[in-house]
Amino acid sequence: MASKRYRVIIPKNVAKVLKGLPRAERERLFAAISALERDPRPSGCVKLRLRDLGEYRLRVGDFRIMYDLDDRERTVEILAVKRRGEAYRT
Repeated sequence: MASKRYRVIIPKNVAKVLKGLPRAERERLFAAISALERDPRPSGCVKLRLRDLGEYRLRVGDFRIMYDLDDRERTVEILAVKRRGEAYRT
């Protein structure tokens, strides 16, 4: 079953944002991101119309995880982790 997993890519800029968050929030977000390895389209994810924000969005409390998905390469690239009010500003 390991071959069915996706590889999650967290760029340095996103890792830096996560590192700066309080521990409880960081752990919740890392748990949600890790779960994308097994299910890249979990219940509650939304396919976005504005592709410049990413292909999908996942809500985790007051935060939004924006990510792109490549089924062929089996990768999930986390593009941004932002608070709800900041997530949709371009």
